[in-house]
Amino acid sequence: MFSTSTKMHHAYISLIIILAALLLLSCGADHRAVPSELDKNRQFVPDNREMLGYIKDLTSFGYRRTGTPAGKKAVEYIRDRFRAFGLKNVEIEKFNSYRWEATACELVLDGKKINAFPLANSMRAGEFGEFSAGAQGRTADIVYVGAGSDEDYETVDVKNKIVVSDILFYDVEWRDFKGMSYFTHDPGGTLDGGMKHENPYISKNFPSNYYRAQKHGAAGFVGVLVDYFDRNTYYNEDLSLSSEFRDKGYMKIPGLYVSKSEGEKLKKMIAERSGAARATLKFAVRVEPALALNAIGYLPGKSKDIILVHSHHDSVFTGAVQDATGVAVVMAMAKYFSSAPSAARDKTLLFGAFDSHFSGYIANKGFIKKHNDKGERIVLDVCVEHVGLEAKNDNGRLAMTGDIEPRGIFVSENKKLISITKQAVLGNNYGRFALLPTFSPLGVCSDAFYLHKSGVPVVSLISPPLYIYDVDDTLDKVAVDQLNPTASLLIDVVAGVDTLPSKEITRTSCILSHRVGYYWWLAGKAVEMMRE
Repeated sequence: MFSTSTKMHHAYISLIIILAALLLLSCGADHRAVPSELDKNRQFVPDNREMLGYIKDLTSFGYRRTGTPAGKKAVEYIRDRFRAFGLKNVEIEKFNSYRWEATACELVLDGKKINAFPLANSMRAGEFGEFSAGAQGRTADIVYVGAGSDEDYETVDVKNKIVVSDILFYDVEWRDFKGMSYFTHDPGGTLDGGMKHENPYISKNFPSNYYRAQKHGAAGFVGVLVDYFDRNTYYNEDLSLSSEFRDKGYMKIPGLYVSKSEGEKLKKMIAERSGAARATLKFAVRVEPALALNAIGYLPGKSKDIILVHSHHDSVFTGAVQDATGVAVVMAMAKYFSSAPSAARDKTLLFGAFDSHFSGYIANKGFIKKHNDKGERIVLDVCVEHVGLEAKNDNGRLAMTGDIEPRGIFVSENKKLISITKQAVLGNNYGRFALLPTFSPLGVCSDAFYLHKSGVPVVSLISPPLYIYDVDDTLDKVAVDQLNPTASLLIDVVAGVDTLPSKEITRTSCILSHRVGYYWWLAGKAVEMMRE
């Protein structure tokens, strides 16, 4: 008879052998893209100078928010370019959306005006209308609740008071990208020394701390951007319409942002008062119906199955990197592919510049429904956003490093898609990047989210610098020398996928060789977070 320890040892060895066998079975040589007619005529890919011209034109229109004259000019500009390139069935799609606009925003404490910026989509007390804190504003006690956790709100009474709370962001380390990715590339070895990506999108506690204030009857909310560079001009997407917070409803109480330095002064003023600190908050907004506008155009192929290439044209400010650069890449690809006859394309190509990235992705959802209702079959979405220069928060100052922001490319779990994308990126010397799965904690945090959610495989390129939600997203932040390479690598992806049978594009399955390493990293990350 074997001892219990011997049996366990044998079981352990057997498990290792089984896992090794499964890993070997799931591994294989990279798929080599079949040469395509679409690879010819690379001289027709617009150069960096031409693409920068597209970006200058788009940023010249002003703040391209949904429902604004600038947004309308942008979509008409893109439509006209699609027509000039020779795309077919070019149109502007229209979907019912909304426009939120702050018409008053002021916070005064002890007679001192606090430098503040409206928290987008707050004080939306109904679907449409004008909502305000009253002609005289709201004068109330002002209290600090730290990060605004459930425990914080249990210890501080916030009913009918103005709440001040820190807003915290996650930093994503390069070792985490390596742990979750199919493949990472850092040719200069600049990231392995402990690089942290300063992320302005995924917050540790917002808008949860806002909704807790609203739930507990607060009169208003002031968010201190403690993990942001020292600015208050932060304008994120409408998180009240996101899948995570939709059930909590509109953000109904007035909200403001203050910078880290202004927030420190504000918190000090509150703490130093012997009695309750009083503040007056004036806030008013207008929410009106608006149309979200998509520009689309087709290049027919031998098959009606569609490869979609898209970005979003709307922005909260002039949006040079977010996302005039993405639209410029889409237009460059449209111009290039239009130079080939339809007989050179196995698939139909559909190019799009979507609206409403900052207002609930209404145009994305509308696009999916409309094209599903038409009976169209989209077999892949190639999405592109952000071609920008890297920036760091240097003690509150937005400091440009001189490097390109590292890129991430979300790829659906399909060996051939991963292999084609990897070859395209390496073949175009694209620098630092990570090929990311669509099932990691990041999900698909890009404009491709709803297409991915609807079951469409994606190759989605993002590179979100620290300033993409800020007025500082200006022309000087564009990585001009990366515009043509970005278009070229995505042209390689489309050309490589175009020759595949559609069933090989849409077939996704668990890639065990990656999943084992991924879950090992995830378990280690969970242990690390529990120890913090």
